[in-house]
Amino acid sequence: MRKEAAFLPLLLLALLACYAPGFLAPPVYDDVTTVLLNPKMLDDGALLRGFVHPTERTLHGVRLPSYPYRPLTELSLGWNLRLASSSIVGVRLGNLAIHAAAVLAGFLLVRRLAGEGTARWASAFLALHPLGVQAVTYVSQRGTSLEATLAFLVVLLYARGRTGPALACAFLAIGAKETSVTLPLMLAAMECILRDPRESWKARLGRWLPFCLPPLVLAIQVWRAGIAEREATGVDLFGEAGMRPLEYLGHELPVLWHYARMAFWPFPMRFCYDRVLPGQFPSAGVLLASGSGLLTLLAWILLGSDRHRTARLGAAFFLMPLVLESSVFPRAETAWGYRVYPALLGTGM
Repeated sequence: MRKEAAFLPLLLLALLACYAPGFLAPPVYDDVTTVLLNPKMLDDGALLRGFVHPTERTLHGVRLPSYPYRPLTELSLGWNLRLASSSIVGVRLGNLAIHAAAVLAGFLLVRRLAGEGTARWASAFLALHPLGVQAVTYVSQRGTSLEATLAFLVVLLYARGRTGPALACAFLAIGAKETSVTLPLMLAAMECILRDPRESWKARLGRWLPFCLPPLVLAIQVWRAGIAEREATGVDLFGEAGMRPLEYLGHELPVLWHYARMAFWPFPMRFCYDRVLPGQFPSAGVLLASGSGLLTLLAWILLGSDRHRTARLGAAFFLMPLVLESSVFPRAETAWGYRVYPALLGTGM
């Protein structure tokens, strides 16, 4: 406990030292339109309606810039913006506080599953890795760290046998970012790795099945948002002429290995969302190598030796947030970006 009491405050100071230089930077990319000048941020009624009706596309005669379904992220940004008197510094401090909460939740999770020594290293890796900068300094990307915080809490509560609170956090996570759709995969992997041979598969399945409901709700809400977007603008939210899920997954498979490289060697750093046009498909050799490597890694995660349990958990926590993230809700032109943030905890294990 003494080591823990000293470690966490020191890690917080390191966080402040790393991110302080970026607090005074001007807004980047769509921060002005999505947050600072978005009329929805000043209207509690519109923010709360977003949880049930993800279909509002105009407010006070102004076109609303919004994601398919991130009402919890929008609500937190709206309240933070007013608390900070519309200061970009105050909102970035809010992002940093959520990043610190994700680090703390990650520490508690890894300590529960793999011990305090591994938890210190993994949480420090998540806290200070340069790939986390997009989730802190780029205000509009708050959903990344907010969803990660809730996802870590879901897994922690699930591991402690508190499935009710875990399920409540899972429903909150779907309002933070669409990546929460992979939570059932993370829990299934944990069930396989930490399985108790004395417990029946029916008991494990009964404990796990309710966590498939939040992704189902998310899929329905994203579908409703897509209909509203098409009716309002005539443009399909995911691109009618764009890539279908299997085609999109074909583009994502090689990118998983790029993420792994970025986690260990994130240089040179650049903000990147690759634009992929329909018909631009990876070669058969690239797909075969990537798919074979992915299947091999999955087999080891699920069937490997108990002696490597911590490493298998780390690989699962790296892979599961990424493996279906973009292929479930494919966009027409964007195949991938630096969405590796939640997976950094697993890399540190």
